[in-house]
Amino acid sequence: MARILCVDDESHAAKLKCIILETAGHQATPATSVSEAIALIEANRYDVVVTDWRLRDASGRDIVVAVRKTSDTPVVVISGY
Repeated sequence: MARILCVDDESHAAKLKCIILETAGHQATPATSVSEAIALIEANRYDVVVTDWRLRDASGRDIVVAVRKTSDTPVVVISGY
């Protein structure tokens, strides 16, 4: 079981990703903004972070930078563009 943070500014997409990952036996936490994701990254340890690249309040790059400041946790970037 992996602890996974799912970041997507569309709440239904974040929830769907979490449901899929939880069905596969993982513990998934949704975040719908960069600021929420960064707060979660600073307060918790995740085995992997899955993020959209284009987010309303910033970009997936900001997520990658935040993760790299505290750990070497893998980041998977997903984009529809």
